[in-house]
Amino acid sequence: MKNLFFFTFSIIFFLSATAQSDLNTVQKTDDEYVLNKPSNQSYRYVQFPRPNFVIKRGGIANYRALVGVKLRIHSVDESKELVYLTRSDGKKFFNKYKLVSADLNKAVNSGELSKVKP
Repeated sequence: MKNLFFFTFSIIFFLSATAQSDLNTVQKTDDEYVLNKPSNQSYRYVQFPRPNFVIKRGGIANYRALVGVKLRIHSVDESKELVYLTRSDGKKFFNKYKLVSADLNKAVNSGELSKVKP
């Protein structure tokens, strides 16, 4: 019984340490990423507002125009494991939104974002 408890505890400790180290490597602000075409019809891990909210605020809901846009990390929210992204050219998303949030690790793994090499 003690061996089982020790084994379970060591696995949980190892997984939590690994997850914490992945988050720490991502926290560099001013890293640049390129927004790629989503594998489905919409982005899953980059959290853009829905088209009806964009239109209600007077913006233009054109998601295809965002493909290939360079994004920069503005800030990191460690409690929610999210990063906030801005456009590198200084423009707003859909002419209304300055920031969008994303789960960076999942977005990079799914191919929605790719890191720009210096």
